[in-house]
Amino acid sequence: MRALARWWPIAGALALGLAAALAYLGLADDRYEAEAKLQVVPLAADDRTFTGFALPRGPGSAETVADLVERPAVVDAAAVRLRLERRDVLDALTVSADDSSDVVTLRAEASDPRRAAQVANAVADEFVSERSAVFQGELNRTIAELRDRLRSVPASERDPALVTRVAALEASLGERDPTVRVAGNAVAGEDAVWPQPLPVLAVALGGSLLLGLALAGALAATERRPPTPEGEELAAREAAVKQRVRSVTERERALGRRAGELAKRERELERRAAAPPPTPEREREAEPEPQPVAPATPVARGDAWNVLTLEHLVGERGDAYPDRVEEWRAYLFFLREHASPEGVLPPSFDALVEETFRELL
Repeated sequence: MRALARWWPIAGALALGLAAALAYLGLADDRYEAEAKLQVVPLAADDRTFTGFALPRGPGSAETVADLVERPAVVDAAAVRLRLERRDVLDALTVSADDSSDVVTLRAEASDPRRAAQVANAVADEFVSERSAVFQGELNRTIAELRDRLRSVPASERDPALVTRVAALEASLGERDPTVRVAGNAVAGEDAVWPQPLPVLAVALGGSLLLGLALAGALAATERRPPTPEGEELAAREAAVKQRVRSVTERERALGRRAGELAKRERELERRAAAPPPTPEREREAEPEPQPVAPATPVARGDAWNVLTLEHLVGERGDAYPDRVEEWRAYLFFLREHASPEGVLPPSFDALVEETFRELL
């Protein structure tokens, strides 16, 4: 039993983890991935033709291009093209760069394989288009500046290098950005990339095992912990409170039974009083009308018991019977409901009073 008590948290946690993993595998939507690739062709470090252009140069160009893919100008254009929200495109897209091959990978994920391919291709195309538009703007501005410089110099005195550069720049008019192009379009895949049963089960069972071990360790530490004086005192107080509550409950049950008996006796007396009197054999002499009687004063015992007298006795001598005081007060509370305004009890309560308050009478 002790071994079972130590192992049940682990077994329970594993069972819950397995059930959660199976439920997730059954309810989770399939996710598909598609990849589009951009090829980066950085300019040579000594290139003079495109001096001043915002074009990638030298090592690390792929990382630079990857940082520019998710700019609003690119993502917003792709979202409009696909009729999606901008946030949907950003959530589906993951961009990574490989500087060793100067390739930027645009990976899109969606619940539909065709949608994943559409997102990846749209972002790739819009990025190249946006870069080309920026390139053409810089190109036209630079050509205009260089032509102005050449006009101010006679043809025989013009710098041949400057003339050659203008010719090279004019040859790029209407062309795309020479440093980046789409190297591969995304294709809709047939196999879902998520959820995968083995990774899901491994993570669920691993986490459940750790949780079960932690619970088992906590229970074992609790069992090994020696009781402290404070803990023993607290346990003793709790036991005393439980015993007191139990005794009060038993008294309440006894009072309830006694009250039921008294109510039954009271109904019997009322029934007898309501019964028609026997027919007299002869006419009785008229009895004199009763004279007004002064209000009854609390007496210990006369024609009937008086609640006021009993309350006085409990208050005066109750300290000598601490184990009975609460019971007497409960009875007095019950008896007040059946007493007259002067505190006089019906004769049907004589037996109850004599039995319950016999120590005080």
